[in-house]
Amino acid sequence: MKNYGCPIVLPTLCVLLCVGGLAQSNSILLERHGDHLSVAAPQLHFISGKAAEKLQNGSTVTYVLMLTVAPEHSKKQTLHAKFMVSYDLWEEKYSVVKVPDGNAVSRLTAATAEAWCLENLPIPVRSISERQPFMIRLECTIEEDAGKESDKASGPIFADLIEIFSRKKQEAPLRWETVAGPFRLEDLKNH
Repeated sequence: MKNYGCPIVLPTLCVLLCVGGLAQSNSILLERHGDHLSVAAPQLHFISGKAAEKLQNGSTVTYVLMLTVAPEHSKKQTLHAKFMVSYDLWEEKYSVVKVPDGNAVSRLTAATAEAWCLENLPIPVRSISERQPFMIRLECTIEEDAGKESDKASGPIFADLIEIFSRKKQEAPLRWETVAGPFRLEDLKNH
């Protein structure tokens, strides 16, 4: 059985990526828009698993996204932002608020909410050389609620000890990460 479509698919995909001005490496896509780069990571899903379960149980989850641009011979640049995500049980859609500036959007699917978070974390190009290759690291963690520890009046020491020893083992914080590159600004078309 012969497969005639495969040899054409890969070159066509490469042409579409080059013509569209996208650079792709691993799971990060970069697109240049004037004085900034926008990042997309369609394979990275952070509104999933236990985090999605918490959201669907009515909790608000605060995601901390950090982008690091690491040129080969220059100082690295790190950007970070917080996004508060909630879930509407009736509409079965997500809402996102960027903290602290308050930009907000609602009625999103999980994938579009993730994409919106990344769109709202642009990378300025002024500190990146046109020809120098650079790597991109995208990290996402969940900010644990500061309100978990109850503010209680000081009581008997014995009761505090019982509470400490009866607590369940604390789970490791949820974390997602991807690294991609090398990229070059000169290879990205300006949109």
